Amino acid sequence: MSDLLTHCDHPSESDKALQSLNNLLKINQCNQNEFFELVHRTLLQFVLEQICITMEEKPDCFLAVKRLYFKTADNAEAAQKAAKQLCGIELDTQDSLWLDRCLHAHFRKKPRRKPIPASLKRQLLEKQHYRCACCGAPITVSDCYDHIIPWDFVGDELEDNGQMLCHACNLKKSAKVYFEFQHKMIGCCPI
Repeated sequence: MSDLLTHCDHPSESDKALQSLNNLLKINQCNQNEFFELVHRTLLQFVLEQICITMEEKPDCFLAVKRLYFKTADNAEAAQKAAKQLCGIELDTQDSLWLDRCLHAHFRKKPRRKPIPASLKRQLLEKQHYRCACCGAPITVSDCYDHIIPWDFVGDELEDNGQMLCHACNLKKSAKVYFEFQHKMIGCCPI
């Protein structure tokens, strides 16, 4: 992409914007691939958040999405249609499968959080080298278990949806889907 931008004689507005973004990433020593992966994850979580909030606020939308799942043989296709109808966004097959997995978790979500076993916390701490997943501060079992995709949207239904955060990051994150993006990009933490 950057090679294309440097060879343009008359760059369009979008080329100029991409060049500016490229420069911003370089100046701040951000890895371009990791940046785009982060933007991708955040966008998908925004789609999930929007669908879940819409279904919560409008029971007729909740029923429409449920009906869509019952009518469509392919659940990824149903998730794709829900994203298009409720958010106006087209998803590819891989993203539709991710959204489908999250929507199934949302439909199965229990009304109460289940207790997090200390053994799971210790396992995550070892995986994270006893560091907060956001800021990198040293942490212990007494720090906070966090749902990467907020509990409000998927409950405790996804097995790989946990991380350990320090108390400060957990408080700041709350149920925000954009926290990782905000913290890593706007919080001046290189990716």
